[in-house]
Amino acid sequence: MITTDTTKRAAIQSPAVQCHVTVFTTTNPKSLGKTFKLGMKGLEKSTAGHMRDGTFQVRCSSTAPELVALLSSVNTDQALSASLPINLSTSGQIVTKDAAESRPGALSRSKDCFAFAVGQPCLITLDYDPKDETLSRHQLWARLQDVCPAVAGSLAVWWCSGSSHIYNGDTEFQGLRGQRIYLIAADGGDIVRFGEVLAKRLWLNGHGRIEISASGAKLDRGLFDAAMFQPARLDFIGGSVCHPPLSQRRGAPVILSDGAWLDTKVAMPDLTATEEARYLAAIDDAKAAAEPAAAAARKSWVANRIEGDVARLVAAGCPADQARERVERTLNSALAGTLMGDFEITLQDGKVVTIGEVLDNRERYHGALCLDPLNPSHRGGAADGKLYLFGAVPTIYSFDDGGVVYRLRRQPMRLYLLPGCKAELASAIVQWLSGEPDVFTRGGVLVQVAEGGVRTVRKHRLSHLVGSRVALYRRSDKGQDVPVDIPSDVIDQVAELVGG
Repeated sequence: MITTDTTKRAAIQSPAVQCHVTVFTTTNPKSLGKTFKLGMKGLEKSTAGHMRDGTFQVRCSSTAPELVALLSSVNTDQALSASLPINLSTSGQIVTKDAAESRPGALSRSKDCFAFAVGQPCLITLDYDPKDETLSRHQLWARLQDVCPAVAGSLAVWWCSGSSHIYNGDTEFQGLRGQRIYLIAADGGDIVRFGEVLAKRLWLNGHGRIEISASGAKLDRGLFDAAMFQPARLDFIGGSVCHPPLSQRRGAPVILSDGAWLDTKVAMPDLTATEEARYLAAIDDAKAAAEPAAAAARKSWVANRIEGDVARLVAAGCPADQARERVERTLNSALAGTLMGDFEITLQDGKVVTIGEVLDNRERYHGALCLDPLNPSHRGGAADGKLYLFGAVPTIYSFDDGGVVYRLRRQPMRLYLLPGCKAELASAIVQWLSGEPDVFTRGGVLVQVAEGGVRTVRKHRLSHLVGSRVALYRRSDKGQDVPVDIPSDVIDQVAELVGG
């Protein structure tokens, strides 16, 4: 019996209870995972697109030999998931989330349709994908036992990743890459917590690291991929498509321990307050040590984008003397978590749109999926972001690194400080404020929706608010635009006009 509802926990007591997994088979694209071929420069690798059409089948795998047999049967057009259909079906059609609305009975491979089996045994996939040092199978198993000794007596199966051991004849072109260790949890409802605590205990044992993204973000990375402890994730364990003369020789999965299902609640207790403090300190220390490298990456990220973005604005009619400053403001704002109107994002279907276009067409783009705004190549270009456009503050939520929220804002209004025209400037700012979705008056007082609440906008907050959303300039004697701060008396006038 398959159960994903918390009201059916008693099913775990049935002597016939079994562990189930979902096998996905794609029809579009034709394969999943990676493809290898020989090219002019040697071994060439490509990654298949995301599954748009296919089927799913729920299968049983409750013992180590059964799990070995199941893993060995997965093909290059298939992937494995520990999550099960929420509607309790055992087979059916898989389509994209958008297509599901017009395909009655079909499911999308999403958290809306698939979940871990609560109160039921459930597969745990420990996905080890090293960046530098590659541990052997024995070393990886030993590190896991260091932080979770109970796994030594539980069911555990090892196998290499789907992109390991690529050969050309008798010559190995690519050796061991990633690895998997599979366990079976006694209760799938504890997998998310188990994964979080496991990552923390690995950090406490010195097995965590900070990775620097292309945009300079400091990413918390552990021994195992944290994403695999979330529902509706795919494990591309079916191997790679190899064009002749290449072939793949991964061998068979290895049983590390033919024991019982793992009681994760006992095997991986929550951290004590002291341990939690040590863990947080370790993260802070590692991020501080990584800051010089992160700063260099941010500088490089801006430098690599600026010329192309300037050319795009100039081609769209922006004066050349304004384009560079405008692009610099936009890119630096993005690094700080706010995406302005000129910033481009890539939607799941490959279409590139600006934030301005998105805000002008909220009904069309609300709920759309996109690549991570700052790191679009993350996870092979996975659609890790989702647009939420009808709140007081439109946002993109990216699942990269455990969840990042990007605020969306129109490009700052460009105004000029002219001699004798402060009153006109104040009026222009007031008019602009009236169109901001997160700023309004309440009881004659200016307020802003921010930090999860409604904040009164006093003078210093108003100065920051206006300064971050209005680009103010004066004309130099040479006719060039020179950025200037908004005068204090103009802020006073704005406060009086809005609040009065």
